[in-house]
Amino acid sequence: MNKLLIVLLAVCLVSVHAFVKRDADKPLDLQGVSKDFQDKLSELGKQLETTFDPEKIKKGVNDLIDGFNKAFKENKAA
Repeated sequence: MNKLLIVLLAVCLVSVHAFVKRDADKPLDLQGVSKDFQDKLSELGKQLETTFDPEKIKKGVNDLIDGFNKAFKENKAA
């Protein structure tokens, strides 16, 4: 039984080693990773720019205040 277990573990070890070796042959492309990172950062910057647009925020706050004033006047009149 122990010999069978040792053989099974050896077969598993060989298959895992072959799998890891196959994936490790690819060299790491640092320039590609750097370019992808810069592209993602610029995309994030554009999204933040549109999300936190001062004019949109100002308009939203003004609309909110106008809504509160309107509701307060309607409640006071009733």
